[in-house]
Amino acid sequence: MTDYPPEFNDDFEGFSGPATDFEDGALYPVTLTKLTRKVVTGPFGTGPAIVWTFTTEEGGTIEGMTSEATGPKSKARPWLEALVGKARVKEITTRIIQPSELVGRECQVLVGMNNDGYPRVEAVLPLGNQPAPREATPAPRDAAPLPEPQPEFDDLPF
Repeated sequence: MTDYPPEFNDDFEGFSGPATDFEDGALYPVTLTKLTRKVVTGPFGTGPAIVWTFTTEEGGTIEGMTSEATGPKSKARPWLEALVGKARVKEITTRIIQPSELVGRECQVLVGMNNDGYPRVEAVLPLGNQPAPREATPAPRDAAPLPEPQPEFDDLPF
């Protein structure tokens, strides 16, 4: 066993691997517990990102990452709307958002699994909202009507 300096142990919050209790496609009530600014390198260059840490009632954590952009088409916008509501997002996105305004707020996350089997945040939704079920595609209006059912062999008059 390695002896680490005391200050290293004070910062240790734990770690997790692909074997988690999160299920693919499941919706979990969570609390936003941490926002962390991070510099990432991707296919379009290097830039700042925000890591959102959500915690379940059972203590499980899941993280999602967005850019710092908060415009109407940004990935972070619906996450903010789920946490503070659509009306308030318009007000807070006109200035620098402080983490203290968001940390501690409750919402739901829809969990998916990445290619390596790790859970990832697919969507952030307000509490009480369920994703709409997928509706069957309606038949086109100009489609031919279905044929009348034919009588069974036993139902024939002879």
